[in-house]
Amino acid sequence: MAFKIYDFIMMHVTKKRYYLLLIPALFFIYWEICSLVYSSREADIIQLEFSETNPTSYVFPLPISDVRDSMQRLVDRSINTEFKNFIWRCGKERGCDFYLWPLGGASGLDSYVYRYNKRKDDINKGREVRQHHDYKIDLHSISCDTTLVAISLNHNHISCGVKFWTNICFEYYVPKQKDIPSTTIEEYELLRYIGKKLGCLPGMPYVKYPQQLTREEILKTFGDNNPFTYREMFE
Repeated sequence: MAFKIYDFIMMHVTKKRYYLLLIPALFFIYWEICSLVYSSREADIIQLEFSETNPTSYVFPLPISDVRDSMQRLVDRSINTEFKNFIWRCGKERGCDFYLWPLGGASGLDSYVYRYNKRKDDINKGREVRQHHDYKIDLHSISCDTTLVAISLNHNHISCGVKFWTNICFEYYVPKQKDIPSTTIEEYELLRYIGKKLGCLPGMPYVKYPQQLTREEILKTFGDNNPFTYREMFE
């Protein structure tokens, strides 16, 4: 009789352990399936029409020593983020004169050209795709009193979906990345910022943006830490 009672208890204990292991295992399998389904999708992204080009280099009427000193002062400020939250650094280790990388760069910045195609009749409002890049700056002495400043983007890409999820609620994730060609907008914005620092902004043309964007949308996409006044950007 005692053995029967013992066997009965052990059978129920075994079943309980089985269910305790089965429930989280089934949940994990369900989470993995959902994760794979979500990760297999790629965001529906469209590209606004933009056939214009902006300069990615500019000749300033100053000797290279003056231009270099002006940029070095930005580096010496330790954390200078008055231009789109980008931090200035010397670029010798990266094969350039100066290098800019974004503070909190994982979040990226809004793109002027790429939009999520959620509503075809309203593609420009709150649909900006996150774009990630660093800046490389090279200085070239043209003459004793003129300097060419060339800007290039490094690791230029957009977020186009989910690579994998980092929590069980599908709230946080590592994004998929897609390399994109330069639109020349970002480079020339930085050139105009340098021109403002050098006192040469009044002679520089305005940035060309996609015609579909209103001025308010351009300002919103530019983001925080905009060093330009409304007049300096548009008028």
